[in-house]
Formats: sequence, structure tokens, C-alpha cells
Amino acid sequence: MTAITIMVICATVYGALSTKEFRITQSTTPSGPSATGTTGTIYWDSDYIYICIATNTWMRAPIATWAAVVEFIKMEDDAFIQLEDGTGVIIKE
Repeated sequence: MTAITIMVICATVYGALSTKEFRITQSTTPSGPSATGTTGTIYWDSDYIYICIATNTWMRAPIATWAAVVEFIKMEDDAFIQLEDGTGVIIKE
């Protein structure tokens, strides 16, 4: 019996895709908001995530880091959240 190896180069998924991790390994940037594109295409670069929402129609969202919560202190009527970057937030009830 001969073993056969099949490598998938491109796959289209209809319906739900359930996975722990999904990677787009190559950074690509559309040339502008009306650049050639197919609905559902997703690109990224170091500053934005780009999504083609209709034929030749792109939208983008900025990529930014965030600070983790280091401490949560419940006070009588408020709460104080301290973030790892040294900033804090008071939440009023």
C-alpha cells in the first residue's frame, strides 16, 4: 500500500469554522479604501486589520496594545482598577 500526502493550498469554508487559533501568516495592505478586493478578505499590517466588506470596499480597524488589570479594590460606593502600566480607573456605581 502506498501512502499519499495531500497538502491543501486553498480552502473555502461555508458556515462556522471552529478552531483554537487562526493565522494569516503574510502581512498585506490594500492600496486604499476602494482597492480591488473580494468580500470577506482579511489583511493586516503592523497598524491595522483590513476587512473587505463588499466588492472593492475596505474598512480598517487600528491595532493597539492594552494594559492588564493588576489590582481591583472595591470601596464603599466605587471601585478602583489599577492597570499594569501604572494608570488606574475609578468606577462609580
